[in-house]
Amino acid sequence: MKSFVFFAPGMRCSGCSSKVKKSIDKLTGVVRSGVDPISKRCIVYYDETKVSEEAILKATSEAGFTPSLENPLKKQERPVVKNVLFVFAILGAIILFLIEWDLFPHPKSHIADGIFQMLLALPALVWGYDIFKGAYQAVRYRHPDMQLLVGLSTGTAFLYSLAELILFALGQIEHPHYHFCATAMVLAIVGLGRKLEDRAKSRADSALEELSDLLPKNAHLIVDGEETDIPTELLNAGDLCLVKPGERVPGDGRITEGRSSFDESLLTGESLPVDKGVGDAVTGGSMNLLGAFTMVLERSGDQTTLSGMVRLVEEARTTRPKVALLADKVSGHFALGVITAAIITLAIWWLLKDFNTALPYALTVLVVACPCALGLATPAALACGLGKAASCGILFKDAAALEAFSKCKTIFFDKTGTLTNGTPTVKEGCEDDVLLAIASLEQYSEHPIAKAVTEEAKKRGLKPEPCSDFEAVPGKGIKGRRVSDNAELMIGTMAFLREQGITTPESDRGIHAAVNKIYKGALELFDPPKPEAEKTLTDLQNRGVECVLLTGDSKEAALEFAKTVPLSDVKYRLLPEDKLALVRQAQKEGNIVAMTGDGINDAPALSQSNVSISHYKGAGAAQSASKMLLTRDDLTVLVTAYDLSKRTLAIIKQNLFWALIFNLITIPLAAGALSSFGLSMRPEVGAACMAASSLLVVTNALRLRR
Repeated sequence: MKSFVFFAPGMRCSGCSSKVKKSIDKLTGVVRSGVDPISKRCIVYYDETKVSEEAILKATSEAGFTPSLENPLKKQERPVVKNVLFVFAILGAIILFLIEWDLFPHPKSHIADGIFQMLLALPALVWGYDIFKGAYQAVRYRHPDMQLLVGLSTGTAFLYSLAELILFALGQIEHPHYHFCATAMVLAIVGLGRKLEDRAKSRADSALEELSDLLPKNAHLIVDGEETDIPTELLNAGDLCLVKPGERVPGDGRITEGRSSFDESLLTGESLPVDKGVGDAVTGGSMNLLGAFTMVLERSGDQTTLSGMVRLVEEARTTRPKVALLADKVSGHFALGVITAAIITLAIWWLLKDFNTALPYALTVLVVACPCALGLATPAALACGLGKAASCGILFKDAAALEAFSKCKTIFFDKTGTLTNGTPTVKEGCEDDVLLAIASLEQYSEHPIAKAVTEEAKKRGLKPEPCSDFEAVPGKGIKGRRVSDNAELMIGTMAFLREQGITTPESDRGIHAAVNKIYKGALELFDPPKPEAEKTLTDLQNRGVECVLLTGDSKEAALEFAKTVPLSDVKYRLLPEDKLALVRQAQKEGNIVAMTGDGINDAPALSQSNVSISHYKGAGAAQSASKMLLTRDDLTVLVTAYDLSKRTLAIIKQNLFWALIFNLITIPLAAGALSSFGLSMRPEVGAACMAASSLLVVTNALRLRR
């Protein structure tokens, strides 16, 4: 399966993105697609043996949107001619508005006045070419949208006014009724609204752009001791680079010479500088604050941690939470409903009064309705929410995970490496022969306990012996054979040893060891909780979230640890399948469940939970199973993530409520339902309300960036 990223610059809301997505998903061979109207980005996963990239681009065109391989938000050139034309369109609209109220001198002759008004409206008409083109494509591909509404209303007003002018000149009518002002005002206001909306959208997209632009443009490559400046995209794994003070790291790698302090705040949300020296890993995009150092690259370009983070946020933004699915469906049929309402309005007022009275009402209905506000409600909030989360060290893989976490009532915590530092130390009292037997097997394990055991053996001057037939039994222990004498070694829980037919003492503390099925002893470890664990658990419980510990430790060890941090409940002596069963049981009781862990043995429970959480640098199985990744090794980001998910969902609901209420109020008002009470609306006022509605939705979403 391959992935393909391109852009559809014409998209403005989720109604547009829905059309593109439906058109792409119809293609045989497309596995999954996602479309984000804020960044204009389309991501398609496809089977290259069944569909081509050309076919995908063609499907996008048939949806009414011209595709592009270049990011439209990064284009620097300014269309000077179009901007000048827009200025004339604004001036023409203002003069026409003043003429409507007889506040600007204009010809007294109906013919001269009509020609004068038409000329003033022409700049707006020419500037609106893209809108009319979009309206044509909407009809051609049967995807009615906002461009069709605006194009239909302004085009009708202009053509009707032109027909009136011609008929009056031919002597066919006595009193012409011109609506050139409506054409110019609506197009000018829509254009102004779009410019303000685009500026707000770019601010909503800026968090992701900041991440994307962290990698420097150039790097100092060292070849045979000589320094050469080359573009960062030309770097490869294994290259040696020099990084000077005040520069950003060009890729992921390790320091080979020198030492410095790093600002990783935009990557991890950590505000304090991090000191690193020879052998330490450095992340591409982090800022070198102090000394110069050399580093060997391990990953560059699209393979860096930074690029992976950006891809996750981009993909998450192309998804939708459940709360927005109905709105997306409504916005897809909205334009057709508005056109129907405008036709009914025209017919009723034509019967009650006359055509000249009916036309402005129908035009106002077309321009006041705002499917874009409804369609922007969700993507604008997601762009801000997910971007803010990324800057705090939180990566949601999809919008459903963000929505579910906001409703979470139970979080299951793994202990080692999650609530603790993951660097346990061996308590005193373990005999050397027992420690050596355990270290001989643990040297082949990647578990944090293994590191503690091997380091303690090194301190005592004990050299672990080579072993063969190493086997890890998740949640229980490890076993293998010592090469020197072919002795069978078994290390793990007391229950694990008893399963093998080994007689053990009653005490269940620590890690137990047996050689040739003869019990040798145990060692105890101490892994203190993280400094922020107590505050994090307290804050979550104050928000109504139960915090439950799931551990494979013995009852005594688990309860002893529970004395150091506030927990709602403690579950001990758990195998991976036991953790999975507890998650399922909580879900059966109607709870939205989150699970956080970094080990391979946590993967089944992580996969089952509604929101699976792991560290971005945790075990591959745990990371793959997770819907939420933490790039900052700080538990307090869980509280930040919970609060941010709630705020994002609240903003989405506020936006959807406003967009629906706006249309419910303004469409009847535009149709003249309250005209008998003196309440009515002109087309240009309707256009201003429509533009303001979209702008309000995006501006409301921007509050998430604070």
